[in-house]
Amino acid sequence: AGRVPTEQGYRLFVDQHADYKKAQKIAKTTIAHLIEQNQAHKAKQKLYDAMNILSQAVENLCFATVPDNERAFFLGTSKILRNQEFLNKPMQASQVIEVLEKGTRFRNTLDHLDTDNTVKIFIGKENLIKEIESCSIIVTQYELDGYAGHIGVLGPTRMRYAYNKAVLEEVKKLLN
Repeated sequence: AGRVPTEQGYRLFVDQHADYKKAQKIAKTTIAHLIEQNQAHKAKQKLYDAMNILSQAVENLCFATVPDNERAFFLGTSKILRNQEFLNKPMQASQVIEVLEKGTRFRNTLDHLDTDNTVKIFIGKENLIKEIESCSIIVTQYELDGYAGHIGVLGPTRMRYAYNKAVLEEVKKLLN
């Protein structure tokens, strides 16, 4: 009662009473869970790195859906606001930012666009969100270490389509 066991007491426990089968099941479950968490973290980091490169290469907003997250991740919001279309029409810019800030709406829209593993371009009303009809979306699906999502570029309808599409294709190669 309250005493520290002797070495002989530990030996008796280790040799006769320790439940190694139960401990092995718990250890396997713990390690599998940690490996899964580590893989998800690595996939997210690789996606963030790809997004950073994409954002540096284009003059528009970049987005990606992140594994295990209901929202999209955005980089370059300030770039899209510098476009002449939005400088002249601040209300239009405000509507675009509101859609992006509202959380799951943009991601849900991506899920309803006709996308696949190729890079596709949706111009104006084709992008399905009325408040961002002034924009175009260049998007593709990616697969990364067992995770899948969308990655793309959003900008005004007057954008460098061929260049942005080519850059997105190159960045996607980093993920696959």
